[in-house]
Amino acid sequence: MIRRGRILIVEDQPALRDLLALALRHDGHAVVRVESAEAALEHLRTAHFDVIVSDLTLAGAMTGWQLVAAVRARWPRTGFVLATGSGAEISPAVAAAAQVDAILSKPFSVTDLRHVVARLIARGRTTPRATGRDTS
Repeated sequence: MIRRGRILIVEDQPALRDLLALALRHDGHAVVRVESAEAALEHLRTAHFDVIVSDLTLAGAMTGWQLVAAVRARWPRTGFVLATGSGAEISPAVAAAAQVDAILSKPFSVTDLRHVVARLIARGRTTPRATGRDTS
């Protein structure tokens, strides 16, 4: 049985943002969608999220890397998934140093996303862990 969670999707492409939300809502998760890191931080200040799924390149002044740093500084137990078109270029060591829980390289499948989110919610985030690709 899948444990339900609160998911924050940070993606500046509306069609992809909507698709990701639809897939996660199908699993029973409560999903909030925003297009920038700045908007994500506003939501985080007023609501709890179990997992953040963020694109690396975003609208606004902040990148996905800057967002994960801000999240780790204030909400260290929140799961963080970084979605990127340049995932092959992100080493597991760099992801681990940034305390990213998983990297999803675009194009990724909805199934991969659902598995990563379910894994992070099921285990809770007690220690930082990162991989070049999800290893669940």
